[in-house]
Amino acid sequence: MRAFPCSLALLLSLCCFSPAGARGGHAKAGVDGGHAKAGADAWKFEQRCQLSGSFVLILSDIGVKVNIPEQNLVCVSSAPDWQYALVNTKLKIGLDIPPTKWQHDGIHLENDKQVPGPSKTVADTWRGMPALRFTRNIHGSDPLREQCEMLYQASKERSLSLKSEEMLFSNWLELKPPLQNFVQGFYRIHGCKSVMLQHINKYTNGKTNQVLTTTSASRIKVSPSDFKKPCDYRVVQNRDLVTNDAQRRKEIVGVCTDYFLDDKESKKKQK
Repeated sequence: MRAFPCSLALLLSLCCFSPAGARGGHAKAGVDGGHAKAGADAWKFEQRCQLSGSFVLILSDIGVKVNIPEQNLVCVSSAPDWQYALVNTKLKIGLDIPPTKWQHDGIHLENDKQVPGPSKTVADTWRGMPALRFTRNIHGSDPLREQCEMLYQASKERSLSLKSEEMLFSNWLELKPPLQNFVQGFYRIHGCKSVMLQHINKYTNGKTNQVLTTTSASRIKVSPSDFKKPCDYRVVQNRDLVTNDAQRRKEIVGVCTDYFLDDKESKKKQK
């Protein structure tokens, strides 16, 4: 495999996406081939994030749509203006976000506040499709992550500290600027301009934690109606009311508590 000693931003800017198809114009082995009705070409990704649960992402030159059922969130945007509508379907409230503010005010599936150390990027594959595997050491974590790590730092073991993280990005698609803007704000990883397929955190004690995974990717056909803006919601100005981020931040601490303490309990039982 050939290594690419460039920065993540530069490398991922090369992963441009044209939903008209994968490079070569045909779906390859390991990726579902779509047989939908005639319409615009698109890619559909089914993914799961530790914080947000399972979600479906659809990318096309005519629009983008994300459905996160466990968070009651739907986000749509379409050409030519690429205005975003981020809606909480349970509360029937939402935000109208211009594309210039998406990266700041969007969903933010993750939050890249790490202090990165040395990194490397190598060519890889995902289910037979070209991908880029990016690994970087971490010199410092964001406050939320540090709060989670304190669960072990305050214990007798004092062994858990985030050492590095590994991310896998698609390299068979060609993203145009509006879609690059979307993935940058959605995955919230600096320099990300392609679809993140996998994200794994690695700790100094050898433990790993899979933050994000992709269960399927398929080519489908879409129409403008698939990206139609919901009409039954009330526009609010408070983003947290829509995304419920404050509650999600509490939940991730709970997830980490269960994750770490369950491991400690299992060790006690083994003794």
